[in-house]
Amino acid sequence: MTGQGTDRSRSRPSRRHLCVIGLILAAAACTSAPSVPLIRLDTANPQQPAVEVTGVSGRDLSALAKANLTSEEWSALLRVTVKRGATQPGEAPLPVAGRYAIAASIRFVPLFPLDPGREYEVVFDPSRYVPRLPAVRGVISLPAVVHVPSTVVTAVYPAGDVIPENLLRMYLSFSGPMGQQGALDHVMLLDARGREVPDALLPLDTELWNDDRTRFTLLFDPGRVKREILPNRQMGRPLHAGDQVTLVVKKDWLDARGVPLASEFRRSYRVGAADERALDPAAWRVAPPPPGVRDPLTVTFPEALDHGLLQRALSVTRAGTPVPGALQVDDGAARWLFVPRDAWQAGDYTLVVQPILEDVAGNRIGRRFEVPSPGDAVPEEGTKPIVIPFRIG
Repeated sequence: MTGQGTDRSRSRPSRRHLCVIGLILAAAACTSAPSVPLIRLDTANPQQPAVEVTGVSGRDLSALAKANLTSEEWSALLRVTVKRGATQPGEAPLPVAGRYAIAASIRFVPLFPLDPGREYEVVFDPSRYVPRLPAVRGVISLPAVVHVPSTVVTAVYPAGDVIPENLLRMYLSFSGPMGQQGALDHVMLLDARGREVPDALLPLDTELWNDDRTRFTLLFDPGRVKREILPNRQMGRPLHAGDQVTLVVKKDWLDARGVPLASEFRRSYRVGAADERALDPAAWRVAPPPPGVRDPLTVTFPEALDHGLLQRALSVTRAGTPVPGALQVDDGAARWLFVPRDAWQAGDYTLVVQPILEDVAGNRIGRRFEVPSPGDAVPEEGTKPIVIPFRIG
């Protein structure tokens, strides 16, 4: 009995042996189990979201890092494209350019920000470099941004209630940057009966915007405005003294975010007589401030001038050197103000007027836009600035 008992105890594994065997089996299972890559979008940096492949073991990451992949090989390993449904039928998916890196995970940082709401397809295929890793595929996207219409027309120039029959241009100011759509598809001029005035505005291949696309220049067709030109003889001027017209900016004009304007804009005018007088600086009133202050120099005109040109046609110099400061156009473009950066010093100054300055009908200094009749002498167009001296103190 004792011998039999002893034999049975030797054939039965001890508790210690069972623990060791369990650890060996667990280690073998962990060693044989392949990594399971996962594709995710890392938005820790909202300004630069990155595509990340996690779940890859340190050994496999090291193998990929040692492969020293070229850009083409990286693209084959981790490919990010605009999802096929977002492209035109029959077109290949559009690849996304970016930078690759390996650290605790595999990362792809797009060269340009991902579009919110757009889906991107990600394919991770390591079979060429780490065959034991499975290929995975996923779709990522940033949440779509819902924009509420907020951009509006803040001003229109001329700002007065009366415009001349030979008006040449208007300016539209917006509260924010506008999009790339053609402006004349969203602007029209209506007569007193609500009918559109035909062919009043001049279409251009390159539209006239300021740098940040917050101010647009509307041009009336000069061929219709200027008398004795063929379009004028055929159709006449688009505006007629005594009429009432309404400028309409449609709500469906998209801003830079692709969102329509917050509201339609309307501005009505009464059409007055044509303005065919050349500008005369002798009629301007220059009001210098006292020395020792930063009060504005004020120049008042007898009529509203071109609002856009006033922003860049006037400046102040002293002894030939520009005086730094800020300008402002006020009173519907009938007044120009200049605030110096430093306090005025007593002495002689000069108001410099570039020859490009015009009124709203295109008349310049010493030169009318309208030629009175064939054969009349036409003054040469000035190329040199006009200087108007004034004194402080």
